[in-house]
Amino acid sequence: MRQKILAFAGAVCLIFSLWTAQAQSESPFKLTKFSLEARADFDYLYSQNSPVPDSVAPTHHFGFNGKYFNLLLGGDLGHNFSFFFRQRIIAHPGSVSLFDNTDFLYVQYQFNPRWRIRVGKEALPVGGFEYDAPPIDVYYYTQYWGDFYCFQLGTSVSYTDKKEKNTLTFGFGNSPYVRTAADWKDGLIGFNFLWNGNYKHFKTLYSANLYRRNTQNQWVSFIVLGNKLDFEKVSWYVDFIHKTYDFKEWFQYYLLVSRLDVPLCKGLNLFAKGGYEYNHGDDPWTMTFMNESFPSFGTHYFYGLGLEYSPLKAPGLRLHGYVAMANMIDTQLPTERQSRTLNVNAGVTWKIDFLKFFKHYYSVPSGKD
Repeated sequence: MRQKILAFAGAVCLIFSLWTAQAQSESPFKLTKFSLEARADFDYLYSQNSPVPDSVAPTHHFGFNGKYFNLLLGGDLGHNFSFFFRQRIIAHPGSVSLFDNTDFLYVQYQFNPRWRIRVGKEALPVGGFEYDAPPIDVYYYTQYWGDFYCFQLGTSVSYTDKKEKNTLTFGFGNSPYVRTAADWKDGLIGFNFLWNGNYKHFKTLYSANLYRRNTQNQWVSFIVLGNKLDFEKVSWYVDFIHKTYDFKEWFQYYLLVSRLDVPLCKGLNLFAKGGYEYNHGDDPWTMTFMNESFPSFGTHYFYGLGLEYSPLKAPGLRLHGYVAMANMIDTQLPTERQSRTLNVNAGVTWKIDFLKFFKHYYSVPSGKD
């Protein structure tokens, strides 16, 4: 652990030296993002399963837990080339590949004002606003969001129209099932097509996706329809996701998830979120019942209400709290099993913009002649 801390400190010093050297040279390299972000929560979880023996009591779990600690870097490399990097700083190494804990690590080439190409690791071009949000900003979520490992190596090409209202993206790269079903060299690939629409108060994130799920050449298709209304006083999104492994089995796996945000005053936001998932497909969830986990098919629904607060004098700080209920039902067993969970959470997120600090520090006169 000590070696990791020293290595991280060395990386920070190296980046700082590059940034200061850049200010004194005419190099085309320009650092545009250099920040850290972290989130820590206090969670209370009350779980009740049924049917259970009379001797088995409901479970209570509570305590403080670190959720995220990320390093973000981005910049211009010159001649329309740029890069972006986001690394989750965690205490254990990856188990599948070198870049397991790296969310983004790509190079982008803007070869035309309306065309760009990316190569490297990034989030797969999949629709939906729950999916699109940075993980550090997602509090409670669908099983789909929790199970779908979206950060994969590949390439993508995007086109944006003249009015910048529509962006079309085609992606080709590793399938999300590389992480769970096979190794990178087993030929699990995926194809993605995403439409990002931005029409003043109405926004879309629609996609069609096709992924190879195992070495037996079985494929899975996704249709995702993300819709958002965005006004000054309120914003509301509704996502619909449909997944199928066989075109003869439509509507065996689908979900709806929605979130409503209402700013109460400057810095204070009220949000409500809920969702419903139906899974009788070919890809089970993991259900916990009496301290044992097992594959589960059935329904999952949840709902909750929460607050976010960012002090006006400390915009890099965010406090949050919410109460959420969840219910998971396994309907494919002779005796129906059900798990109910109450989650009460309070937490803090902070973001440290080193680049903004350095620019401010070196631009402020020292007061000496």
